[in-house]
Amino acid sequence: MDKKKNLYSATAEEEERGPELTRVLTGQSSAITDVDFHPRKYQIVSGGADGTVGLWNIRPDTKAFRLVGHKDAVLCTQFSPEGHILASGSRDKTVRLWISSVRTESMVVQAHSAAVSAVDFSPDGNLMCTGSHDKSIKVWDTQTFNFLHGMRTHNNWIRTTRFSPDSNIILSASNDHTAKLWCVKDRSCVHCFDACGGPVNGAAYHPSGNYIALALQDGSVKVYDVRTFGLVQLYRVHEGPVNKIDFHPTGNFLVSVSDDKTVKVMDAVEGQLIYTLYGHDEPVQQVKFAPTGKFFATAGADDRIFLWKTVIDTKI
Repeated sequence: MDKKKNLYSATAEEEERGPELTRVLTGQSSAITDVDFHPRKYQIVSGGADGTVGLWNIRPDTKAFRLVGHKDAVLCTQFSPEGHILASGSRDKTVRLWISSVRTESMVVQAHSAAVSAVDFSPDGNLMCTGSHDKSIKVWDTQTFNFLHGMRTHNNWIRTTRFSPDSNIILSASNDHTAKLWCVKDRSCVHCFDACGGPVNGAAYHPSGNYIALALQDGSVKVYDVRTFGLVQLYRVHEGPVNKIDFHPTGNFLVSVSDDKTVKVMDAVEGQLIYTLYGHDEPVQQVKFAPTGKFFATAGADDRIFLWKTVIDTKI
């Protein structure tokens, strides 16, 4: 990744062919709030504003499942690293843990005193972290799902929590206009990124662990070097709030989605926009790459999941 700060204008968008839309998944009867790929199977999980969890098979002509249990909107979903457990967090203040092979049963964790808006598993599989509208982050043991410890220094809702690739740091993004890095071991705040200009709607770690990307309410995407805490890339390519972002597994590409109904693909090495994708009829709220990098999914307020073939990975 280029370590110079880059500013790229959306007026210079390239018109070349990009990622291909391969499937549109429909059937969830409300806005889709989150998506994740199973690490080993051809499956996507989605959270719904109707309180359901959708489990979709990517292969054509296969059945989708609805997991019912939450009493309010599902705001976040995540598979464990091995794919044996599926976690869903809800506005009902709970996290439900679903066993992938038993789709009708779940364990309920009374997680927070307000909506659970973020959930993530550590890459080593030992921990789960949750973030909430109660402004706290909590860390859980994945063997017992007992509460271990918490951090509470954000001043507003937490939107995203992400473990670093080495499982040692938690990245949090908040409506309080900041993103923070937390040491898992001693619970200290390593750094606060406070020059965000508004709520931080989403955050992602670069696969190397050396960079983070922030999705901002002001319509920009910022990339920081976590070794120096310096801003290295700035993208102003959307005409509305940026809701979520994700890096390609190689780290060579970054995808963002926005209220402007578009999906933007950036070359993270050169620091420039390379594709703009259309098709969603409402704000796009989520984006996630498959672990292989061959596909990525986008979803949002139009109740649909778009599955894109990542043609761009031929450049790697």
